Amino acid sequence: MSGVRTPSSDRITILTVDDDPAFSELVSTYLERLDDRFEVRTAEGPRAALRIVDEEHVDCVVSDFDMPGLDGLELLESVRSKDADLPFILFTGKGSEAIASRAISAGVTDYLQKESGTEQYKILANRIRNAVSETEANRQMDRAFEAIDAAQEGIALLDDDGAFLYVNDTYCEITGYDRTDLVGEHWELLAPEDAVVHYNKEIQPSLEATDYWQGETTYVRKDDRPVVVDHVLSYTDDGTMVCLISDAFGTETHGMPEGGDRLLDEALDAMEDIFVVLDEDGNFLRANRRFAEVTGYSLEELSAMKRSDLFRDEDVGRIETYLRERDVAGRAKLEASLVTKDDRTIPYEFRTREMTDTYGNTIGYVASGRDISDQRRRERQLERQAAQFESFAEVLAHDLRNPLAVASGRVQQALEIGSTEHLDAAANALSNLDSAIDDLADAMQEGSIAESTTRVQLASVFEDALSGVGSDGTRLTVDPDLFVEGDACAITRLAENLLSNAADHAGPSPSVRVGSIRNGFFVEDDGPGIPEPDRETVFEPGRTSKADEGGYGLVSVRQIALAHGWSVRVTEGTGGGARFEFTDVALEEQTADAERADSAI
Repeated sequence: MSGVRTPSSDRITILTVDDDPAFSELVSTYLERLDDRFEVRTAEGPRAALRIVDEEHVDCVVSDFDMPGLDGLELLESVRSKDADLPFILFTGKGSEAIASRAISAGVTDYLQKESGTEQYKILANRIRNAVSETEANRQMDRAFEAIDAAQEGIALLDDDGAFLYVNDTYCEITGYDRTDLVGEHWELLAPEDAVVHYNKEIQPSLEATDYWQGETTYVRKDDRPVVVDHVLSYTDDGTMVCLISDAFGTETHGMPEGGDRLLDEALDAMEDIFVVLDEDGNFLRANRRFAEVTGYSLEELSAMKRSDLFRDEDVGRIETYLRERDVAGRAKLEASLVTKDDRTIPYEFRTREMTDTYGNTIGYVASGRDISDQRRRERQLERQAAQFESFAEVLAHDLRNPLAVASGRVQQALEIGSTEHLDAAANALSNLDSAIDDLADAMQEGSIAESTTRVQLASVFEDALSGVGSDGTRLTVDPDLFVEGDACAITRLAENLLSNAADHAGPSPSVRVGSIRNGFFVEDDGPGIPEPDRETVFEPGRTSKADEGGYGLVSVRQIALAHGWSVRVTEGTGGGARFEFTDVALEEQTADAERADSAI
C-alpha cells in the first residue's frame, strides 16, 4: 500500500491514470523532463491503478475523469479508502463546473482541465510538487504530536496560573479525564485538599528556588479513586510549567530524568524540521534544537526574542494574517524567510496547528517549518531554463529558416538558368544550416545533460578542453586545487566553449585564467571584454560578433550551468577582458600534495 514518504527521500513517484496510453506516455515524458525528481508510473485504467496503489509506494495520483469501469471520482473514493492522505489530482479533458464541484466535495487535492499546448504540464508539475510537499508537512506535524502522545509518561503543560494548556493521552489515562475535561482547567481539579496544602507549603518553594521538583503525590481520578503518581515538575525559561507523571504502582517509570521537560525536548529534537510553540500572540515560548541550529541563536536567546527579531518587516504582517487563516482543523500554512543571527535569510514553509481551551479560545500554536531553499533554487533554475528554451523559437524562425530559404532560392535559380554557381551557393547555405542545427541541438541538450556528478578537477578539465579545441596559442592558468561537483563531460564542453570564445574574440594568443570566488569559480581572458549593455544578451541564441557563426557556444555555457544548478554572469576581468563568474557551485578545495597522495593509493 502507498507508504509515507521519508524526509530524506528525494524522489517523487507519480501514478498517472488514463485509458489513453499515448496520452499517459506524453504526460510522463513532460513531467520527468520538467523535474528530475519525478518518477512516473502509468496505469491504463482505474483497476490497474488500484493494484499499484495497494502494492507499491506512490506519492501522488494524477487521474483522468471519464474512464470505463470507474470514473475518476470513484477511483478517488477507492484510493482514499486505502490512504486517506495520498494526494490525488483530477486531470481531465471533460471539464465542467458540475464535475469540479463534485471533485472538491469528494476531497480531491486539486483539479486541472486538459488543454492544448505544453504550458499545462508546467502547471501540473507545480501542482504535484505543492500537493506532495503539503502532505508531507502535515504528516510531519502529525508525527510530532503522535510522538508526544505516544510517550509512556503523562505529559502536561500548564500556564503561570496553573491551568492546563496541553495534556497527552497517557496523562488522560492516568487521571481518567478526557483532554477536553482538563485543558483550560486548574490543576487543583485533580488534587485532594491536603495535596493543595502540601503543594503550597513544600513543592512551590522548591520550584521557586530550583525550577525543579520530583516526588510522589496523590491525584484524584475522575471516578474519585486516588492514584499515587511519580511526579516531576519543572519550569521552562518562558515560565511554562511542564508536568510529568507516571502511575507509581501500575506504570513502569523511565528514570524520570533530571529536568522534567527533557522527554518533551527529546521528542521535538528528534525532528528534522524546526518546531516551535507560540503563545496566542504568536511569540515564541519553546523551540527545538533544530530551530537553534538553523538560526544560530541559543535556546535561551530564542526564548527572549520576538518574532519580529527573526523575520523581515514585510513578513511580520503576513504572519499576523497567516495565524488568523486556519482551516477547520485549526491548521494554516505560510512561506516566510527566517533571518539568522549572521543576517542570512533562509526560505521556510511553515505549518501551524492551533491550541484551544475547552471554550474554543485560542491559547497558542505549535508550528513546524521546512527549509525550502533547494525547492526555490530548483524553481529558479527551471524558470531560467524555460525562458532559455522559449528563445530557441526565434532561432528556428530566423537562423535556421534563412539558410533554408537561401538554399531553396539558389536551387530554383539553378533550375531556371542552368548555372552551377547557384548550386555552389545552395550547398554552402545547406552546410551552414546543418552546422546551425548541430549547434542548436547541442545547446538544447545541455539543459538535462548533468545526470551524474563526480568530483571534477577544473585544471584537468580545462587542459583537456584546450587540446580538444586545438588553440595552441592560448596561455592557460588554472588553480590546481579547485574542484567542483558536476558532470565531467558537460563541464568539459563548458570549458571548450569558453576557450573557443576567448580564441575568437581575444586574439590568436589569449591568456585565460580560472580561479575560485566565493561560492563558485571564474573564467576570464585578456581580450577586449564585453560591453556592459551586451553582457546579458551574449547568452541568447544567435548572438555573436562573428558573421560566420550561429552564436550557440555561450548558450551552451549557460545551459550547462543551469543543468548543475549554477548561476552565471558576465563581468569585466582584472585585465579588462571578459570574465564569466559561476556561483551556487559545490566547491571542494584540496592541496596538490593531497591529490597526488590520493592518486598513489
